[in-house]
Order: sequence, then structure tokens, then C-alpha cells
Amino acid sequence: MMTTGWIKIWLGGIICTLLLSACLTGRGYTDQSRPRPGQLQWVDEEILQVGVFRLLEGARLASREPGIVERYAGMLRYWYGVASGNGEDVDGGVRALNYLRAVHFSQQGGKDLWKQAVEAAKRTDVSREGLSARPIPADYR
Repeated sequence: MMTTGWIKIWLGGIICTLLLSACLTGRGYTDQSRPRPGQLQWVDEEILQVGVFRLLEGARLASREPGIVERYAGMLRYWYGVASGNGEDVDGGVRALNYLRAVHFSQQGGKDLWKQAVEAAKRTDVSREGLSARPIPADYR
């Protein structure tokens, strides 16, 4: 039969394990990568995470799919536009970009791909239909 001391040690181990797993799962997500209290527009987190996963899988292929950086930049522009209310709430859009960055690195995305996509997203893009996409802020890193 366990003594009181062993029960305390066992419970302490369980608590430490739970705290450690909570810290690891939230790695990279800060207040600056979450919506502000009362922020009206935010990203669809599930769709964003799946999109990042698919782009990273395409980037990891030996031949790297052509246009992956431009597609990633398009995704950055799109979610920035959604969360910023099409540029009206710059802070909200930057928070979405920070969230996207945290997702990128939590899925073991590379620094080079992230930097290339951010730089490409700072340029205005014109779609096949002739519509221009709003670039992300020039000072975003």
C-alpha cells in the first residue's frame, strides 16, 4: 500500500507532466498572436492550420513545388486582410500574421521559407482576374 509521501510524489509528477505538456503545446503563441479582446475579425484557425500544413508539405518535397513562396505570400495577404478588416485594423492583421508565424514554426516550417513568403507578401499582387491584393505592412518581419 502506498504511503502518504509516495502519493504526494506521484501527484506531483502528474502535475509536472501536465504543466510541461501545456507549456509545450502553447509554444510560440503569445498575446500578440491572439485576437485582442473585443476584436471583431479573426482568422478561421482550422482552415489556416490546414493551409499552412499543405504548403509546408509542398515545400518539403525534394523538387519543391513551383510557386510555393507566392502561394504562401498569397495566404499571408489573405489572412491579413481578413483579420484587419481589409486594412482598417492594422493591429488585428498583424496579430493574425503573428498567429500564422507561430503555426508555421510549430509545424517545423523553415526560417528561409517564412522570410521569403513575408517579403513576397509585402508586394502588391494582381490576380488572374486583375484584382489587386493588399500587401502586408512593410515593417512586418
